[in-house]
Amino acid sequence: MAERGGIRRRWFESSPRAIPIKRPRTVDAAGGMAQEGLAPMQTNRTCSVDECERVAAKRGWCTMHYQRWQRHGDPTFLLPHTTYDGLCIIDGCTDRVHGRGWCSTHYERWRRGSDLDAPIRQRLAPDCTVAGCPRRAVARGWCLGHYQVLRDTPPCSVEGCTRKQKCRGYCSVHYRRLHRTGQLREADPVRDSAPPGSGYVGNGGYRLITRGGRPIFEHRAVMETMIGRPLRDDENVHHLNGIRNDNRPANLELWARSQPPGQRVSDLLSWADEIIARYRL
Repeated sequence: MAERGGIRRRWFESSPRAIPIKRPRTVDAAGGMAQEGLAPMQTNRTCSVDECERVAAKRGWCTMHYQRWQRHGDPTFLLPHTTYDGLCIIDGCTDRVHGRGWCSTHYERWRRGSDLDAPIRQRLAPDCTVAGCPRRAVARGWCLGHYQVLRDTPPCSVEGCTRKQKCRGYCSVHYRRLHRTGQLREADPVRDSAPPGSGYVGNGGYRLITRGGRPIFEHRAVMETMIGRPLRDDENVHHLNGIRNDNRPANLELWARSQPPGQRVSDLLSWADEIIARYRL
């Protein structure tokens, strides 16, 4: 076996594959080593595009110009820029830019090879057929809101429920019960929605309404209407019968909770005169 192994070793050493091939190297002008037949190695080269000071990455170009050459065949290719207001660069087009300086319509035409200068058809939906509705029609001549209300929808599949179906054959109330608890609770009554503007009762028992886009206490709004001015910070409204959501004018009473500064007689008298002047009829 030893002799056989020696024969293999001598054959491998005499084989041309075992002789490493070394290419001659030369020194370029920059002081780096370069292989014969290859371009000399350069260090810290800049991009060959005029006025570009980036470091060259491939083919003498920086990464940006190399990617432009790959995509467009020209390292100096520039995409059409958008106008200052972000509108399509096609004359007369007022749509917003979608891509390559064009709106979505002109960009799609360019992608399909169609004529960019062809006129754009204006697709204006008719008005809602309901009298006084300014919205655009979306289906059956109605806007979205009236379509959801006026369309022919069968009633809820729960016996005795006259609400319209919302999902899976149930109205919104029964479907929500089924989704949350897994039971329809058919015996439980379905409370009707409160009319718009009626407000709701908060955790403290007071009724709140919306005014100016924010919730306010209804009893304060009623009192402000009664006295004809906004309530001051040191005033509050008292319910005579103790029911916090009973905001009838006859059940409301205006209270003042101001405290006079100090205990001197002159201070008490001046504060009393101020209160008398404020609430004197």
